[in-house]
Amino acid sequence: MTLFKKYKTFDWAFNIYLLAVIILITIFAPGKVNNWYTFVLKDIMFILIVNIIIYSYTERSNKILKFIRYWYPIMLFSINYSDMGHMAFIIVPQLQDPIINIIEMKIFGVHPTWWIEKHLFYRPLLETLTLGYMSYYLILPLLGFILYFKRKTLFEYEHLIFTVAVTFYFCYLFFIFFPVDGPWRFHPILDHFTMPTAGYILVPLQKKIMGFAMEHSGCFPSSHVAVATVVLLNAQKFVKKIFPYYLVIVILLFFATFFMRYHYIIDAVFGMIFGIIIFNILSRLYYKWNPRNLT
Repeated sequence: MTLFKKYKTFDWAFNIYLLAVIILITIFAPGKVNNWYTFVLKDIMFILIVNIIIYSYTERSNKILKFIRYWYPIMLFSINYSDMGHMAFIIVPQLQDPIINIIEMKIFGVHPTWWIEKHLFYRPLLETLTLGYMSYYLILPLLGFILYFKRKTLFEYEHLIFTVAVTFYFCYLFFIFFPVDGPWRFHPILDHFTMPTAGYILVPLQKKIMGFAMEHSGCFPSSHVAVATVVLLNAQKFVKKIFPYYLVIVILLFFATFFMRYHYIIDAVFGMIFGIIIFNILSRLYYKWNPRNLT
């Protein structure tokens, strides 16, 4: 069997995404990113390793190889995200936060994160919202495990990974063309705050985690909200018992993004809209390309 015949929908998404990234870096990064070629070499390495795994895998392969073959996109999402931070200004040379700020001022009459600090900055509330924000790290693997281990076929699991992967990849690419840092790093907004975000346990822990975030960009649209929305819709479609719990998490996450100053409200709103649109488009394509009785 040829390599391409072994591809799943998420394999196509992964390979097309990395090829697009390689092309963009090769054309635009020289002279702007130190050691830009190392990112190209790393992405080529990922493509080669993943495709060797895909080609080597058969129905008789051991469980470890099978797990890696089906879970590699999740394993690489954080690396893909981090790499995009180094490419923030290879096409657009400056942050686009001022555009977001102008739009929010026209809509709300004040910068929302400033208003929140003045009127809704309660430590128990921030801690609760942070619980939802941090649950983001669990909702995808948890649903993935349910669909991977508790179903007779991998049809639903592949649907989840395909829709989530494409959502991530579109967001990552958009970060290059519209770099936005968010209130927590864009100084004209950041310097106006008079109090740090405060909680008990989760808020300081999340701050430490955010220390590993990409160097620049990565805010518009909010990939957290977009991906969480896609995971939520997959839960509604395939595991309705956990949908109410996921809904609560996504609602908390949505508000946490701007209460904790990581995003502007517009980032979160467009992230949710984007997640809903892309889920519906990709779900239809998935069912068209993968008749269920053949999976």
